[in-house]
Amino acid sequence: MPSADELLDFLRTRRSVRRFKPDPVADEAVSRVIAAATHAPSAHNLQPWRFVVINKTLSARSAQSADKRTKLAQALAAALRADMAAEGAPASEIETRAACFFEFFKMRGGDF
Repeated sequence: MPSADELLDFLRTRRSVRRFKPDPVADEAVSRVIAAATHAPSAHNLQPWRFVVINKTLSARSAQSADKRTKLAQALAAALRADMAAEGAPASEIETRAACFFEFFKMRGGDF
């Protein structure tokens, strides 16, 4: 377990990565990152987490994967709508954001 000073140093010196290696990420590492992410704070403690692990099978450019991306985008947009409605967001804002989210995710698919 890192000390408080080590953690603060890490947080101050972290950087955003814009280029990624093609190397696969171990399933255990993905699971640990997702488990850690579930401890992030959330408004009203609603914990509206939605995590999607995209592997090469899903990200392949084929008719089948395009259908999977569309279904996944629909499911995530529906979850976003439900979360925003639970927080009392106006219907117009919910639909605007959900539509943008759906199109972005469907377009980008597994290319994150």
